[in-house]
Amino acid sequence: MSGALADCKQAIRLEPDNSEAYFRLADVKAAVTPVNYPSVLEDYGKAIALDPKNSTAYNNRGVTRNSLKDYPGALADYDKAIELNPNDALYYFNRGETLFLKGQRELGCSSFRQGHDLKPDFSLTTPDFDAAYLQSCNQIKEPGHGS
Repeated sequence: MSGALADCKQAIRLEPDNSEAYFRLADVKAAVTPVNYPSVLEDYGKAIALDPKNSTAYNNRGVTRNSLKDYPGALADYDKAIELNPNDALYYFNRGETLFLKGQRELGCSSFRQGHDLKPDFSLTTPDFDAAYLQSCNQIKEPGHGS
């Protein structure tokens, strides 16, 4: 991990306007325990400032904000990621999780269903991720979904 961190920092020293280097640096920092959330948010912010069309940076910053219980900030980031790339199912699932955490179950299920409609075979990478949410959604009727 320290090698990746050093590589990202070196890339930024060589190219201070390299959005991808800040993005990768934030990803590396987010994988280190304990996570320095303010530093991760700052680096995603720099990546976004340099490349405002990087939907993955918005999504990842949303994940970071969600971890900090900044649900409005996370939702804003997920919405921007979806606006930039409406075909990525992960963004909808992440938004759905945050909506659930805010107590907005119906909206969370709607977001999950949007993601599922885009990619029915979508596999969530974290075993506990949203299994309970998805099961809960099966109990909510939504027009046109027959569940």
